[in-house]
Amino acid sequence: MRSLRLVVCLAVILAFILFAGVPALAAPAKPVTERQLLSWIAAEIPIFNLQSELQTRGVNFALDDAWRTSLKKTGVSAPLLRVLKKVSSAASPAPPDKYVDRLRRVIQEVNAKEYLAASMHMAALVKEDRSDPDLSLALSWTLGKQGEWGEAIPPLLDAVRLDPDNGFAHEFLSYASFKIGNSDIAVKEGKAAVALRPCDPDAYKYLGLAYDVRREYEKSEHAYQQALHLKPDYAAVFYNMGVSFAGQGRLREAADVFQKAIALDSNQWTYYYNLGNALADLRRWDEAIVAQKRAKGLAPDDVEIRQSLDSVYCSSGRDEEAVHESRELLVMDPSRNAARLCLYQSLMKLGRTEEAKPIKDELDKLEKDGAEKAALTPTSPPAAIQ
Repeated sequence: MRSLRLVVCLAVILAFILFAGVPALAAPAKPVTERQLLSWIAAEIPIFNLQSELQTRGVNFALDDAWRTSLKKTGVSAPLLRVLKKVSSAASPAPPDKYVDRLRRVIQEVNAKEYLAASMHMAALVKEDRSDPDLSLALSWTLGKQGEWGEAIPPLLDAVRLDPDNGFAHEFLSYASFKIGNSDIAVKEGKAAVALRPCDPDAYKYLGLAYDVRREYEKSEHAYQQALHLKPDYAAVFYNMGVSFAGQGRLREAADVFQKAIALDSNQWTYYYNLGNALADLRRWDEAIVAQKRAKGLAPDDVEIRQSLDSVYCSSGRDEEAVHESRELLVMDPSRNAARLCLYQSLMKLGRTEEAKPIKDELDKLEKDGAEKAALTPTSPPAAIQ
């Protein structure tokens, strides 16, 4: 199996060099340190990447049963513990790292999705040791998981400056740049990540996202395909391809790859939500309703899912369901005027005119207020792009 994976990896490297061109590959890395591994776990580096690093490089510390038991108490997953059980301790282990207990606390907070607390504790560690790129990497991730991707970029720049060959840092910097809309840096860092980690599907995944922002769809699809050559069961890559295809209007292809993502991971509401939207655009109403209901079951408080389901009910003439969904949505978010319009139209089609009348009055008032506001608002040229 490993020899087959190596052949696939080499084929992907050659194909990508021919297609996009990347710099020379990095030199072999040293054994993984205790602090490094704990920082990667805190940064939620995927298990397949942790496994690859540990198998290739080994460790320089005592990764024994006692160490694994301590880590288990932080709430890490069973698959990660199985991977760690296969790793041998160093023959001459380094002394325990001075930050080990504090990093375990961060991992526990990350596993509990307490990212604010995790970022505060990581910031304190980085302040104490500004020379460690992997501490900065973990700090950036805990910031990004709070939606603070702009704040995540400075520690990533520090990580890249401290260790230009840190492929994970280039991957994260590509993704953070993608999240804030800086496609040039996202592509540049994605290419650097591919050069440093040519057998890592995440490097190609992040590069694909970067190309999507630039609407270089042929390149993004190629990057996603390379990721899938390396990891054929990567649900997130199928999902990203679906989002890309939907943005291009390739709705049937989008629906197909969303379904592949769901077949691999049925616990992500975004997969069902986007599948439902693609099916609705294809006017495949019954399938769209099933998908949005699954999304709703996974994230019942998400108003965007409820809005999409309500819209499908209205568009497909399911008026009773539309009335029920519209009313629930307006309780959750009274500003949803699309739901208000759907409610009115559905009530009228059902002949429930008395119920519809106050809704129509609300819509008329909103229309009047909007017209008056537009008349009183002076026009101005669009702001310059910063």
